[in-house]
Amino acid sequence: MNSLQLSRRNVLLSGIAGTLGAMLLPEKVFGAQPVLAPTPAKSGALHNEGCGMYTDPSVAQQCSTFAINPTNITCGVATFANGQNSGPFAMLMYSLRINSYDAEPRVSTIRATGLMRSITRMGGQTIEDVVVEFVAVAVASIGSGAGRFDTHFVSPFWNPSNPLATRSSLVDGWVRFGGDVLIGEVAVGP
Repeated sequence: MNSLQLSRRNVLLSGIAGTLGAMLLPEKVFGAQPVLAPTPAKSGALHNEGCGMYTDPSVAQQCSTFAINPTNITCGVATFANGQNSGPFAMLMYSLRINSYDAEPRVSTIRATGLMRSITRMGGQTIEDVVVEFVAVAVASIGSGAGRFDTHFVSPFWNPSNPLATRSSLVDGWVRFGGDVLIGEVAVGP
């Protein structure tokens, strides 16, 4: 194995060692906050937009990415496979046109509509590459809450009759991908 290749064991050991090292370093190195503070950090740089990672059963508990801002909305989820460009499952959605983008500070919510390209790969094969209508909803982190992001849509493959799909509670006959924000933030304000 050359020096640029990492085995699964080395990656896990490095991650564990780094986490333990950060936990054991004196608090003064990182300031007054404990290193592994339970409250989400906020960048303060986002305004009426969001970016991060989420999970829930709609994405089979996979770590999934999102971004929502007035010029681009994305949603992605994937599994990995060694030596391949995608694993058993990968999906990417990105906006081609945003028809509406409304940030509502009174309810800490962003709602956007438009057209997205939706690409789904399974077993290394593209099974769908279509343009769909979408409704994206992001709820801001409030206090120590995590925030939330969901994309609602329907396509020939992703529809309520597909047992892999989670039904939308927002649009009848559509499905959704989404969940609570794990990393990142959604910021809504005046």
